[in-house]
Amino acid sequence: KNEELGLQKARISEKELEDMRGEFEQRLAAADRKVYALTKERDALKRGNEKLADYGALLREKDGIIKQVMEEGEKLSSRQAEMEGVVKKLRQQVKELEGERDKLASRLSSEEASAEGLKRARAKAERDLAAAQEAAKA
Repeated sequence: KNEELGLQKARISEKELEDMRGEFEQRLAAADRKVYALTKERDALKRGNEKLADYGALLREKDGIIKQVMEEGEKLSSRQAEMEGVVKKLRQQVKELEGERDKLASRLSSEEASAEGLKRARAKAERDLAAAQEAAKA
């Protein structure tokens, strides 16, 4: 009986051992699959991290370009304001010069009319003088 019990115990132990071996093989296979999946996920995350680093560098580069463009825009804006001031002053000068030109044109016209009147008066005086000299000779 003891031998039978020993053999039965040995059979149970072998069966339990086989069951445990099967369970451990399943667990090991599941762990291997999990390690494989985690390795793939880690690699994907590394690639994603590299892309993020690339995007970060690209973003810093674009920020630098934006900063340069903004500075250039500010310079151009102040330059434009200066030019608008210069244009305003020049327009004012043009307006003043046009006013002075109009005054001078009016004065010239007046002086030309006066000169024409003086020419006519001189011509009349010369005719009168010539007539008086003719009358005195006669």
